[in-house]
Amino acid sequence: MQLIEELPFGLAICAANGETATLTGLSDRQMRLRTHGAEPLSSLAVRFLTDDRASYVACPVDGWRVSHEERTRLGVLRMVDVPCPAFAKEARRALKLYTEYLRLKSLGDDEYLAHALTGCPYVDTTARSFAGQKAAWLRGAAAFSLPGDWTLALTADSFAAYRRFLSLPLDAFQREATLNLPAFARPAGRICIGNAGCPRLFPDRPLLSKLLARAKEQGLNVTIVLPPVSENAVPETERLLACLDTTNADELCVNDLGALALARKTHLTPTLGIQLNRRRKDARLPYKTGCRGARTSETPRSSDPSDNVSATLSGVQPASCETGWQNALPLLSRNGLDDADFREWLAELGVTRFEYEACGYAPSIAPGRHSLHLPFYQTNTSHACPLAAACFGLDPGQDVPDCRHICETRARLYPDELHMVGRYNSLFALDPNILASPAPLSRLLASGVDRIVVNLL
Repeated sequence: MQLIEELPFGLAICAANGETATLTGLSDRQMRLRTHGAEPLSSLAVRFLTDDRASYVACPVDGWRVSHEERTRLGVLRMVDVPCPAFAKEARRALKLYTEYLRLKSLGDDEYLAHALTGCPYVDTTARSFAGQKAAWLRGAAAFSLPGDWTLALTADSFAAYRRFLSLPLDAFQREATLNLPAFARPAGRICIGNAGCPRLFPDRPLLSKLLARAKEQGLNVTIVLPPVSENAVPETERLLACLDTTNADELCVNDLGALALARKTHLTPTLGIQLNRRRKDARLPYKTGCRGARTSETPRSSDPSDNVSATLSGVQPASCETGWQNALPLLSRNGLDDADFREWLAELGVTRFEYEACGYAPSIAPGRHSLHLPFYQTNTSHACPLAAACFGLDPGQDVPDCRHICETRARLYPDELHMVGRYNSLFALDPNILASPAPLSRLLASGVDRIVVNLL
């Protein structure tokens, strides 16, 4: 078999001399590995991706020997001969999985591929608009109130929202911003102005002055939400922060470390935004990890009856997968903010409040008093707006210099059961459980959350 190159990193896990090595080529008799260390190869271990994509299986490499070695700028490339029948069998199986992946990828878009590989829903939404889809999703929200000492914060993260905030009485704006849900009936105490993902949705200076004056008139505290700041935007951001230093804004939500450094030059208290408080959160994560999904009649099958690779790739997951998913949640809930040294470093920079999101499972809340964004959470953000590119007939990664704020009237809809939407330059998902009963929110309020930021997009 010919050596197959440019393999995906997830196909195999390799260790050389106990250190991670990169597989750059594979056949049923050879491997090409790249290592950082130049010392002679004394031990070798390989694990290939299993058929259900949820784990890796150890593969024998008896009798291996290095047949060629080459030093490169990126490390040492070694061609390793493995004359082992068990290795040949596992290598062929892994390459067959990869071949089937390429075949499926060529047949349709990414959603089609995800459906074929994981059972992730691919059926078009029944909703005609995001407003209709959102109303259907939230129809099951329970009617409850949340007692206790916590602050309700509203969001204005688009020009349409800025106009509504300026034109509507505060109680009318709040009812619209919260869909009049009983849990958020208490008077709002704060407004968050700005978009955490898209710099083109940040208000210009005259509009920002009007928004700040309106907030002061309504007796609201103000958090300015900065999107990630590009290098060429630093001078303008510095001028903006200098102006904010004399306004009624009291908090600055930063979403990159550069903005955090700039925030130290102002009197505004920095908070750690959702772009910096990252964790694994995706409505499709159970499917991607093989813990949910079954073959449907629409799932592509191989034309060769003897080839069961498609069936293996898209087959029904074992019952233990759901248990495995539940067991993984405590690990998913944690991130760098659970580290005391990291929190101490942030405190030295003035950060004591962190912005969390309700994201389908209960995040671990660090000590202190923090904010919780709900019911939508952000899963992906792009520097180039895929939504605008699609609307103007361009490739998803292509920048649209004049987007005309088309996201105010357009959204990308996904299958209803995924609770996902493409909005602005980001992908959002709804936590369907956070408003189903008071219990999840009550637990989070008891664990250190003292502010709920409602964002219904």
